[in-house]
Amino acid sequence: KNVFTPRDNAYAKDNDAAKISGNADKIDSLLQKAFDNSTSYEREKISFTIQNFYSKNFRQKLEDAVIRTRNNLLKLQEINKIMNSEHDLNKLLTTIMDVVISLTNAERGFLILLENNEMVFKAARNFDKEEINNPKFKISHSIAENAIKNKKTIITADAQNDSELINSLSVTDLKLRSILCMPLQIKEKIIGCF
Repeated sequence: KNVFTPRDNAYAKDNDAAKISGNADKIDSLLQKAFDNSTSYEREKISFTIQNFYSKNFRQKLEDAVIRTRNNLLKLQEINKIMNSEHDLNKLLTTIMDVVISLTNAERGFLILLENNEMVFKAARNFDKEEINNPKFKISHSIAENAIKNKKTIITADAQNDSELINSLSVTDLKLRSILCMPLQIKEKIIGCF
């Protein structure tokens, strides 16, 4: 007896391809029934159709990834040019923050430096490339302090349900979802975070 499982196909091993419908097991079951009740010619046609579908999906995802990577490299090149030409530190930090927000698809971003053991906002921008007013009220100080104190990056895709962050009032109050907070370090000294 021929056994047909589309997810065994080389192109279907990509998790996203298997999740396209959200019902991969049901689809497998229906296709198995269709496959079992068909002639060898129909089986060949079904297999070809499935492979063609996954091949196109895989190819599109690969093309999208290449384009994203190219765009990200161009943005990094833009930062490099700006760093070599901009002499105004505030403009430089603002521009870098705008590019970082664009690269990460963030809603907003902050560059915080330590001055006399106090967190000082050097850049606070949103995805519209606008300055954020009162940035100290728009971030989780506990997360920034934790990143600085422990010299570790804090990253989560769902802060509202993250067991390490769920007790942070600012995470709840600000309705924070995805968070990336990285300490800035020169040699062994932490100078801030973003």
